[in-house]
Amino acid sequence: MVELVRGALRDHGMRVAGEMDVSARLGRALGLSLEPCMVLFVMPWPSALREERIHPWAAAYLPLHVVISGGQRFSEVHIQNIIRPREGVAFPGVYDAVMDVQRRVSKAVEAVAARASIMA
Repeated sequence: MVELVRGALRDHGMRVAGEMDVSARLGRALGLSLEPCMVLFVMPWPSALREERIHPWAAAYLPLHVVISGGQRFSEVHIQNIIRPREGVAFPGVYDAVMDVQRRVSKAVEAVAARASIMA
């Protein structure tokens, strides 16, 4: 599943800047045996951005954390640190570039889900 998500992210102009194998880390630190759980730290390629730069307030939300957990038959994918702007909270346009990245990551995850449901 992790490789499917990586490929879909790449197809949507994103890159994996880093990763953390949570289940392995907890296994080493605490001796726990858990289902696989991986966190991918996702950033856009600069060429994939619609704007030349990201406002510093919005940049705090990057990289996006994409959590992939579960076994071979069933997996879950969650996108963490999502911006949910409310009316009147921020200046217009401040978060637009990062929200575009969020939309692309969501589309990538949806593409993997659609592909997985076709194969089931």
